[in-house]
Amino acid sequence: LQDADELAQETEDRLGDLPEPLMNLIRLVRIRIASRDAGITSIRLEDGEVVITSSETRPFAGRLMPKLPPGVRVGRTQIRLARGQLGDSWLVPIEALVRLLGGAPEAVAVG
Repeated sequence: LQDADELAQETEDRLGDLPEPLMNLIRLVRIRIASRDAGITSIRLEDGEVVITSSETRPFAGRLMPKLPPGVRVGRTQIRLARGQLGDSWLVPIEALVRLLGGAPEAVAVG
């Protein structure tokens, strides 16, 4: 994650404010890296929901979970939350949630 942060900072130092598509790409890279630590195999949009899926060997059921906002549904290997509740910058709370699931100590509100 530090490499992604350094790349974003270096690019911003050289070129000025980063365009939103580039910031989203950097967020996606950070989410992918954090997903490995959290045992997450996929994150996808399905019927207006963000669906986060864990590996069978590391299911969400039985894990110590961070406090999640109302409307977030946790199953054995899936977490589902309404995409519309996350706002326009929805990748930011998804990254925060994935990092929490991976054991990062910082807490950022989701939703």
